[in-house]
Amino acid sequence: MQSREEYYKYKESGEKITPFIETMIKECIKTVVEDDVGVITFGCGGMLWVTDIVQKKLREQGYGVTVINPILTAIEIARALVTLKLTHSRISYPKVVHVEHIYKK
Repeated sequence: MQSREEYYKYKESGEKITPFIETMIKECIKTVVEDDVGVITFGCGGMLWVTDIVQKKLREQGYGVTVINPILTAIEIARALVTLKLTHSRISYPKVVHVEHIYKK
């Protein structure tokens, strides 16, 4: 897993900006400028360690975008769904299939 290897490189360097992080920052800036975005999220929990670093560096360079923590966001969305007693769409998934019925002989 590349993200894990990059994390170890970052930690071993004394938390200095590595080429991987520099590339992440450059790509985020490119996205902000070209696509006029105000929020960035990384689509993988393995990127959790990068979010605060990228957020800080973007702010230092004058980009006021928000970088979303993917893990905390997923947890809070799940919590909100449970609290609000929301479930999946009955139109998209009309019948609940229980595992024991699949394996019944």
